Amino acid sequence: MPTADELKVQGNKAFANKEFKKAAKIYRDAIKLDSTNPVLYSNRALCFIKEQDWDRALRDCKDGLSHNPNLNTRVKLIYRQGIVLKNLSDTPNAFKCFSEVVNLDPQNTAAIDELKTIENSPNKKLKLQSGSSIAIPIKEVNNLPEEFLVLLNAKAERRNELIPPKPTERLNNEINELFGHKPIVNNNSEKSNPKLSNSSSFSDMPTMQVLSMLNTLPKNQKIGAYKYITTLTPEYYNDVFESTGIDSEFLIFFIEAAAYVSTHNAINKWETTIYDLISTFSKLRRYQLSLLFCNTNHIDEIINNVNKLGDNTLLETYKSLLVI
Repeated sequence: MPTADELKVQGNKAFANKEFKKAAKIYRDAIKLDSTNPVLYSNRALCFIKEQDWDRALRDCKDGLSHNPNLNTRVKLIYRQGIVLKNLSDTPNAFKCFSEVVNLDPQNTAAIDELKTIENSPNKKLKLQSGSSIAIPIKEVNNLPEEFLVLLNAKAERRNELIPPKPTERLNNEINELFGHKPIVNNNSEKSNPKLSNSSSFSDMPTMQVLSMLNTLPKNQKIGAYKYITTLTPEYYNDVFESTGIDSEFLIFFIEAAAYVSTHNAINKWETTIYDLISTFSKLRRYQLSLLFCNTNHIDEIINNVNKLGDNTLLETYKSLLVI
């Protein structure tokens, strides 16, 4: 049986390979053997940060600090705690963490940069107020405002009421290269250019514009697209949607694809592959709202297919991501 130090080396190797979940599990096993080693908590906290699992990252930072770490490890734990708190929108306490890091390590440029970012952010005074309260007016009304009614009724709206972006000549050709040869008809588009259709200048990976257009694909192209988008990596989707939030039209199509793939066992280990992708989407902005527009029949189909696998833990995780 490997020692805690040997497991730590294995965890570091997995982390270097960007296998953050695997690394976190290895550090977990090391902690079982050496539960007072603050370095192991610090390393696992970084894994959770990479996975955007803020609650567990925060817990590991606090646990690590409770085990009397040396200065170097203490600085890392406090800095990582600051990163977690910032992502949990706890700006005052994040500011305190970064300030403490600079007090302990005045040359820590990462913490200095974080402090500058907070200092230069809008509403700085409001963000840095700690323990203060804000008066929020409360009114008694007979009817909910229209914007709230839209959210409440969103589940009942028809999917085709969402207006997809108009396809362009370039988008049509990019989609054709990825999924087939039948273009999406756009009566307002310019006449086709044969040079474009044979172009090799398009990226091998679909752009965000292409992803948002997938819901309009004709039937003869959809199956290929189903398999394709369910085998792209979580890292790719995170890069595409991190700044804008998940696209509603794309999520609608992805859920449709996941229903097909899970029913027809169209890709290897679909249950873990699709879970990893949906888990990634769930951490992006606008996920919950976009999920409201997805076809509930497709969601039920996915849940039923997972249920057939007989893994109750996996079933519950799927439900937590897909059932609002």
